[in-house]
Amino acid sequence: MILPMAPPRETPPSFLMRTAIINGFTSVEGFVKSLGLRPIRSFFSVTNLNNLAAATEGVLGDAAEIRETRTPLPALMRLTMSREERDAVCALVSGEAGRCRALDYHRSRGAYLQTNVEGYYCPKCARYDFSVLGFSYRHVEHTFRDTYACSEHRCSLTTGCGTCPQSQSFRRGLRFPSVECSCGKAAVPLLAHDSPELQVHVRVASILTKCLERDMPYFADVCDIGSVFQRQVERLGMTRYGRLSRSLFRQKIYERYGSSVLHKFGLLTASGEISLVDYLRPNSRVLSAYNVAILIDFLFGSLEAFSRAVSTHRCPENRATNPRTGTTRRTGLGPPNTDRYVKQIDAYRAANPDATRSEILQRLSYAARSLQSTDPQAYEEAMPGSRRKVGARARHPARMAELDKALRAHVLERAGILDEDGGCGRCSLSARSLLLGHPAERSFYANREELPSTAQLIDELLDGDAHR
Repeated sequence: MILPMAPPRETPPSFLMRTAIINGFTSVEGFVKSLGLRPIRSFFSVTNLNNLAAATEGVLGDAAEIRETRTPLPALMRLTMSREERDAVCALVSGEAGRCRALDYHRSRGAYLQTNVEGYYCPKCARYDFSVLGFSYRHVEHTFRDTYACSEHRCSLTTGCGTCPQSQSFRRGLRFPSVECSCGKAAVPLLAHDSPELQVHVRVASILTKCLERDMPYFADVCDIGSVFQRQVERLGMTRYGRLSRSLFRQKIYERYGSSVLHKFGLLTASGEISLVDYLRPNSRVLSAYNVAILIDFLFGSLEAFSRAVSTHRCPENRATNPRTGTTRRTGLGPPNTDRYVKQIDAYRAANPDATRSEILQRLSYAARSLQSTDPQAYEEAMPGSRRKVGARARHPARMAELDKALRAHVLERAGILDEDGGCGRCSLSARSLLLGHPAERSFYANREELPSTAQLIDELLDGDAHR
């Protein structure tokens, strides 16, 4: 078997395709079977890198080198994963573990291992590879899922002309990057050169590509990434009363990207809300490197600014890390903002003198409930007096008397209807048949003592029906 040289950033599927052609195979699946490997079903497969390194006789390097230099996994690890999760992923892709429970706990392991399986490539990179190496190959920088731009040349990726069968993304034939399509036509970019989506894709691809570099830190080991995003949201003024304001966040992200870009990026829910808002809540995690890159681009503008914010960020001391999942949680109450909460409640009461506790709890939910949990005495002093008195939970006598009268009339009407429909086939009366159709039917027995007139009437009707 002839094994060609492998450029530093070539993906394993690209190397296997080139090797299959050199050795006279018509399909990469047949060549993979001849090596004793598991056939790949897509352009990118990261299953059992130990076997791949052994079958290629070290041309691609060992399993660790393949993972670090020829797969997009390092970017995902640096942006989203804790140390325990990285160890689990390394064991998984190296063939040392058949299942990774740490990844199954976070949706599925596919959330981390998904890559750009459609075989997109950059025509400018292909032109350069032809001029320098004499052949083209697939770059690892172009395998990020949902990213359709080349960060080096700042242009769109392509699959070919887009019309012939050879250029369809689902086709798994032996094809390589080129300036032209396999059918001879010019390659058509996926995104227009002057489209706003292309600029966003370029910035996202640049962030993800820089995360492939070995000198980049694992950000999750430095501090809690979610708290860094939340702190930046506060600095940009997208909070209100100490909480993330959805309206302000939506306004700013629309100003930055526009509705068409957000829609094409799949960041809008069915109701028109921004899906990224859910990742900015306390104790939430972003499981996709693509979404992390978009948040970095929106909140920080560049990976360098985000890296500086991570290095200077101080995580709260009252947060603990779950060793199994790598998530952080609150272990105690932070410093109470009692004075600020009291001032908010006082200002609202001054503007609304007749405000009740229920209204304040609804309007100032975060401040009132935080004050109630951190300082109950200050809460009682700041809130208006409770209108609830001893025995207030008991039902209002006048209302129950009115209900008793209406329910009695309903029972009499039902009794007349059932008596008119009588005959030899009539069934015996029951409390349910007499109450049927009234809203208080289900709660009659619970309120029987407070509905004496209706209860007495039902007992009389049932007794009379029993003696017929």
